[in-house]
Amino acid sequence: MAIPPDFVRASLTASLQGGEQMVHGLFIKNVGAPIGGSNLQTLADGLRDRWNDFLYLANPGFGVVAARLSNTTKYQKVTVYKIDPLLQKASDLAEAAFADGAGTQPSTNPTELALCATLLTGAPGRSARGRMYLGGFGANTITNDGRVNVTAAQEISNSLARFLRSVRDIAVGAGEPDQWEPQIVSGTRTTARKITQVSIGDVWDVQRRRRNKLVETRFQAAVN
Repeated sequence: MAIPPDFVRASLTASLQGGEQMVHGLFIKNVGAPIGGSNLQTLADGLRDRWNDFLYLANPGFGVVAARLSNTTKYQKVTVYKIDPLLQKASDLAEAAFADGAGTQPSTNPTELALCATLLTGAPGRSARGRMYLGGFGANTITNDGRVNVTAAQEISNSLARFLRSVRDIAVGAGEPDQWEPQIVSGTRTTARKITQVSIGDVWDVQRRRRNKLVETRFQAAVN
């Protein structure tokens, strides 16, 4: 997949119950200062601070996302790197660690359950939308019939949209805001589009690979 040279890749890494890792990835377009060095570190620090807002800052009329996340879910770091346009490999890297970044809900859903946030651009077709899988939630996000609590879905959708908007406010060096823009990059059409909407449904996604990382205890019964 060819990544345009004016983009950086950002990853947010968290640990889940049982030691499994969860990673959210974003492509971020640079529309201002040159990419590299201290600019990347400023971006990494800014993403960490804004993800903390995603977790702990409430939207009007809603609670905080951290109260939906299990207290076994802990965000560890943000990693930002640019892509060498010839080698298509990471060429520069910056990291920012979370001091807290943990959920506060004492209960835990199975680690294979995840919310799928669809990132829309206003254009039709699969190549014009992306996905972000959010896991590690507590039991207060699941209804008696096994669906996603609708208040939780709207709460998380609002907070994720606010996070994506706030990335534009990360000023680099002596520059002004609006230098960074989360976008969807299409590997099939080599196009990139601005994210305009977040959509979260009320049905859980199942991430099988997470379940396979858990140590399993088995229980037997003889058939005579």
